[in-house]
Amino acid sequence: MIAPQLARLRARIDAWLRATSLGRRLTLLSLLSVAGLTMLLALNLLSSGLKDAYFDSIEVLNVQQRQLQHFTTETARLQAAIQQYLAVPDEALVRQIDGATELLFAELDTTDKTRADYADELASLRQSLQSFVAGYQELKRINLEIDRIYHRELLESAQQSARLLSLMLSSSAESKGQTLTGPVSRSLIDAFVDALLKMNAYYARREVNVSLATRTSLERVAQLSPLIEQLTHDAFEREVLRELGERTHRMISGLGSLQRAYARRGAVMERQIEASQHEIARVASSLDERHASIEADLRA
Repeated sequence: MIAPQLARLRARIDAWLRATSLGRRLTLLSLLSVAGLTMLLALNLLSSGLKDAYFDSIEVLNVQQRQLQHFTTETARLQAAIQQYLAVPDEALVRQIDGATELLFAELDTTDKTRADYADELASLRQSLQSFVAGYQELKRINLEIDRIYHRELLESAQQSARLLSLMLSSSAESKGQTLTGPVSRSLIDAFVDALLKMNAYYARREVNVSLATRTSLERVAQLSPLIEQLTHDAFEREVLRELGERTHRMISGLGSLQRAYARRGAVMERQIEASQHEIARVASSLDERHASIEADLRA
């Protein structure tokens, strides 16, 4: 069935050739050659363009993957730096953290311009970074509050209480020829010294069991002060013990404020710093997987 059709087509071509002059044939052949060369040139240009676009796409994906990996690494490094700042506050470290966060925002702005097709993911990255930075700023405020509470409500009161005890001991030695030696008085001094040691340990280590032990020692001082006040007949000692009791209650209140500040600091660290860094890593990983999938499709 195909052979008769081919025969008829060949017959038509032969008839057309016999009817066409030689000059006309040469002209048409030249035009056909030019058309063929033009088509080959167009195909070559198209092939080169596709090849360049392919390699450009691969390079863009690689650059974006490196940006995301750098972004995730830097936020994790910032989290570690913030934890170091909370343990040992340092102005140089604060400047380093502030500078690093500014650079991350600048890098995210660059990524926004090149990846507008991933608007939701990039918006999530920006929101998480903003929450991360807001949490860091809140941590700095809480740290200042912790220092204020410790120095004004605990340390100053402790120093003043120590001076009061020293005055009372000196007065007792001058009037009676000896220092306070009663068991209740010694218990008061021992409890006060123990409270000071534990208070400083809690400020440095922030351990819950240490804070509870500090409160127990301070409450012991607050209980013994009025008891000794009732036993002594010296007006000066009674006044000193009364003031010691007031300052001890102030220290107990300050310790409670310090505990609440540490609790808030821990909550901010968990809910904003750690959660934001985790979300940044998750979104970056998701984008990285999408980039890898696109790259695999391009290479296929």
